[in-house]
Amino acid sequence: MERMAARASAQVAALKVPGNAEFPAIEPAPGRYVKAKEA
Repeated sequence: MERMAARASAQVAALKVPGNAEFPAIEPAPGRYVKAKEA
């Protein structure tokens, strides 16, 4: 872990609202594809 930490860039806080103007959030996580049953 120390080796990875030495090479990693600075950590940034997560966005409060998912998505942005170019890529808006489609639906809340985890999304219906995760909840769908296999046929």
